[in-house]
Amino acid sequence: MVENNGRSRGHWLVACQCVLLVGIFFCFAGLRYAFLPWRTALISVAIASLIMASIGFFSLLFAYLQFKRGRQAGGRSAFLAVGLSLLPVMAILVLGVKSKGVPPIHDITTDTGNPPAFTVLAQQRRQGENSAQYAGQVVAEQQAAAYPEIVPLVSTKGTDIVYAACLKAVQEKGWRIVEQDPGKGRIEAVSVTAFFRFIDDVVIRVTATAAGSRVDIRSASRVGVSDFGKNAARVKDLLTIVENELAE
Repeated sequence: MVENNGRSRGHWLVACQCVLLVGIFFCFAGLRYAFLPWRTALISVAIASLIMASIGFFSLLFAYLQFKRGRQAGGRSAFLAVGLSLLPVMAILVLGVKSKGVPPIHDITTDTGNPPAFTVLAQQRRQGENSAQYAGQVVAEQQAAAYPEIVPLVSTKGTDIVYAACLKAVQEKGWRIVEQDPGKGRIEAVSVTAFFRFIDDVVIRVTATAAGSRVDIRSASRVGVSDFGKNAARVKDLLTIVENELAE
């Protein structure tokens, strides 16, 4: 009877972990298919992960006691609960590694003094999402420290040629273009991340200079605090594509 009680408690711990895992996957699906608000989904995932880690700790103690008393079945079930708790813990550790050295910002631009403004895309941002307004000096200083290589692209070619190269680069990336105005040298587009379908807004500004043209790019996430370097990578990648296009 005692052995059966230990086994049933171990199974109960495993069942709790499985229910929490299903809840986490449900929240991820809510992010992916946009039927849950992003804050609700992420907070729920954090809470579920914390509960799983707590259950995992107590399961480890329970497994130790079960094995010490010779109750192998209950100990094995408890160890399974411990193993399940490692899944969210490992995911959190991976995120921690990815965020190391990355500033908690989500708005990157080649011109922090006069960043290209969102016009059409600013109207598409919903309540609860990040502001389309640039946050100013604090963000600019964090970007300069983390991504000093992000600077405007300067070309000796005319604005019409440079604008065409930028437009081609955006089209090659497969982003959804919401505005293209060659007269103003502006392109606004939307980039959607592969899995969670997070929406990031991009604006490109091409201006004439005494020697040719200048390209400024801004990429900003609609949700979240830190982008884990995604917007900086996007800006650098687009600058490289445009530069290579102009070099041909």
